[in-house]
Amino acid sequence: MSRLGAGDVQISKEPKPRHPEPPEAPEKPQRLSWSGEVTPQKWMNFYTKVLTKFVKTGSLKLNVSIEATPKDGVADHQVEETKVALRELGLNDNVRTELF
Repeated sequence: MSRLGAGDVQISKEPKPRHPEPPEAPEKPQRLSWSGEVTPQKWMNFYTKVLTKFVKTGSLKLNVSIEATPKDGVADHQVEETKVALRELGLNDNVRTELF
């Protein structure tokens, strides 16, 4: 009789640990929007605390609606001054006025 050889055998009940798959990144929203009234006293704070964070990414679009109702009405020179200021800013000078 011949001897074939000897060897060690280990039997384990625990499976070999697998490398876990990296978790998928959660889907991010693509747009944020808000609508509301900001009082004149808070305009600068609104710009500083809300808008500047998006200005840095180059992805901010701001729509502005103005409604002025002076106690004595809107004078012609106020309309013209507003139009000139808007043009100087490179904005549309389509100012509307109305009677109550």
